[in-house]
Formats: sequence, structure tokens, C-alpha cells
Amino acid sequence: MASEPDTLDRLLEAMSAGVGEAPEDRAAYFAGLVELGEGQEERARKLFRRASRSCSTPYDALARVAAAQLEARRGKHGVAVRALRSIADDDTSPEAARAMAFWHLGVIAQSRGEDHEADLERARSLGAPA
Repeated sequence: MASEPDTLDRLLEAMSAGVGEAPEDRAAYFAGLVELGEGQEERARKLFRRASRSCSTPYDALARVAAAQLEARRGKHGVAVRALRSIADDDTSPEAARAMAFWHLGVIAQSRGEDHEADLERARSLGAPA
């Protein structure tokens, strides 16, 4: 399996060869998706955290959503809910990230037997599938 720097290096090489489409400032986000696809959740989480600090909009917010989703997978629902709520309730966050955050909040609430309809409805109103 690839290490974090190897994944970034591969992605940057592919982009410079014209194979990839993401500019360098988005590389950490897309490398996180690659690692997630390979089942490397810890590496993906680190890359998403890095992307949340270094990527341009909307990728910074999407990286925060992805990192929060990984926290929820680890059973850290409180951490995930706080991170998702900060994105969902921020009117300056990109609409796509807000929709994803509300959707994930609804899914987490539903999995815990809590009221989830309000968050899912907000996600729908922002274009997320129901």
C-alpha cells in the first residue's frame, strides 16, 4: 500500500502528465479520496485534515465533511457531529458541503435513534438526494 507522500506524489505526477485534472492546491483532497478508495482510512483522514487547511473552496469544506464522516465511522459521533454542524450551520460554507454535512448529520442521528428529519430536509433543500 502507498504511504501518504507516495499517494500525493503519484497524484501530482499524473496531473503534471495531463492525466489528472486537479490543481496542486487540491491534491491532498483527491489523494485522500484515493486512500479512502484503497481502504486506508487513517491515511485518508490525515490527508483530509491537511486538505481542510490547504485546499481552495469548496475542497477545504468537502475535506472537513469527509474527515468528519471518518470520525463517525470510528464511533466518534460527538466529534463528527460538531464538525458537521459547524459546516452545515455556516451560511458562508459552499452549498454542496452544507448539503453533505446536513445529510451526514441526519444519517448519524438516524443511526442513533434520534430525530433526523430536520437535517435530512435541510440536505434535500440544498440539493442532496433523499
